[in-house]
Amino acid sequence: MVNVTERTTINELARVVLDDLGAIVGQYTMNIWGENPSFTAVPKPQDASQEELVVSAAVLELFATRRSQLPPAWTQEVGGLDAPRFLMNRYAKKYPYLAERWLRESPEPLKKRNLFASAEFLEFC
Repeated sequence: MVNVTERTTINELARVVLDDLGAIVGQYTMNIWGENPSFTAVPKPQDASQEELVVSAAVLELFATRRSQLPPAWTQEVGGLDAPRFLMNRYAKKYPYLAERWLRESPEPLKKRNLFASAEFLEFC
């Protein structure tokens, strides 16, 4: 876990998103929004797995879009996953109708990388 005196990294957020750790995802999202007035300057994670890198790029593009900013240049170099991945997977498994909806409505920064979540993903944290 992150020390409370340190800044939350985009890779830490990606890890808790992939691990489906609800409340921690919300806290890390709020931390990143508060700690980064410009998402354009967020550096590429150096210690990330490929899956974490894909989620990091998608989330930063999503956040930058919501703030009417450009995402970091490095996100353009990051492709997608080979197989579809539902973020908030426990809900997709429990409620199949959500998975069907997320396939249609997932935000473009996620969808283009084969990641799927609600249209409001990480919006109300």
